[in-house]
Amino acid sequence: MSELQDAAAAARALASVPMFAALDAVDLAKLAGVLEERWYDPGATLFEAGGEGDGLYILREGLAQRRVSGSAVGTILPLESFGQLALLTEERRSASVVALTAVHVWVLPRSRFSPLLRGEPELMLHLSAAIGSELAQARRALGDLQAELDGWVRTQLGALGEEERACVELAALVGRASAAVLLPDQGEAARHKVERLAALARATPLLVADGAHWVVPAAIRAALLRSLDATPRRNH
Repeated sequence: MSELQDAAAAARALASVPMFAALDAVDLAKLAGVLEERWYDPGATLFEAGGEGDGLYILREGLAQRRVSGSAVGTILPLESFGQLALLTEERRSASVVALTAVHVWVLPRSRFSPLLRGEPELMLHLSAAIGSELAQARRALGDLQAELDGWVRTQLGALGEEERACVELAALVGRASAAVLLPDQGEAARHKVERLAALARATPLLVADGAHWVVPAAIRAALLRSLDATPRRNH
């Protein structure tokens, strides 16, 4: 593909992104001019949940997958865009994206997008209404994903016994805890406590080992803390 054909393909791909759909050919060409091309091997992570958003991605070739706490939440197909919220806010990534095959992507980095807007007032004007609409949609989608995760965490908690559930909830509250903290003195040897926690970690994704300590994965921990905060307190 020639450089001219490549630029035209990039502009067409940008036009398929809702927030850019109303732009004319000139504005799309300006955006296409600051795109970066990146290649990833199968199994590579394009970006991770909790990481800083570096820009908008468009999958040019291959297949990728969105994941939350290691669980697949959707497949990304060629010419689909993802990560566009990073252009609009400084919020952390809400999901990880992993290459299922070798992938080729276009990236519109925030570091190049923002200066372009400052230097092109007309382009900023054309985008302003679309960005407001896209941001609202993105926040709704993020809210739906959060609600789905919260429901999944409730289901996982409901499958645990009372003592196991209390242990996971305490791990979420503490952040990173030893076996002695999660299983306070019950007349057990330290080795037995570690064995019990290892068995719990094998039985549920809510708890994982972190060296000699135990943690709840970040996205799951956030959902657990929301759940605990919403739980009515009993009066003693």
